Amino acid sequence: MTGSADPLVVVARRSGRWWAVEVPSLPGVFTQAQTLDAVGPMVRDAGAMFLQLPTASIAIEARCEPPAEARADVEEALARKADAERAQAAASAAMRRAVAALAQVGLTNRDAGRLLEVSHQRVAQIAASGAQAAEGRRGRRTRHASP
Repeated sequence: MTGSADPLVVVARRSGRWWAVEVPSLPGVFTQAQTLDAVGPMVRDAGAMFLQLPTASIAIEARCEPPAEARADVEEALARKADAERAQAAASAAMRRAVAALAQVGLTNRDAGRLLEVSHQRVAQIAASGAQAAEGRRGRRTRHASP
């Protein structure tokens, strides 16, 4: 129930000005904290006392529930953040492909930068990162092919 392989699951819910914290797998282990940052240390101390283990050996997995009044807004914000991260990853991949294609037809970094609306320095960075990624892929294929 402890250690990195099997952390204590902790549930934190807002209760007035405090976070009410429970550990469902340890009946009777409850605590409270003023901030979410304080939840980990509080639960480690309580879990260590309950299990009679050193505090440092207690790993936790915190599940923090937003207040009901803000839950929909928090869920929407997290969903939009995830969407933005996916869109950014797709935009970065498209930019790498565009930089490679423009280099392939012989454009300078300055001209590529003008077309892609970024600085020529950024084009150079993108080209270098694309070359490193390609080298890494070639290296992985080579390693897999050898005994």
